[in-house]
Amino acid sequence: MIFLLTLALISLSISYNVHGEIISLSTCLLGLFCGLLSLFFTPLLVKVFILVTLVLFS
Repeated sequence: MIFLLTLALISLSISYNVHGEIISLSTCLLGLFCGLLSLFFTPLLVKVFILVTLVLFS
């Protein structure tokens, strides 16, 4: 669970460069997949934190 969450955050951070452009679509999709997968195994507070983080960085 923690591993999937970490992998999702790393993938999302790698997929965006300094200018905010997507470097690799496959890396972004991997991050989104791991993020969605980890949502099913995390408590509500972690889900809210993830959603807020995605909104802030999108």
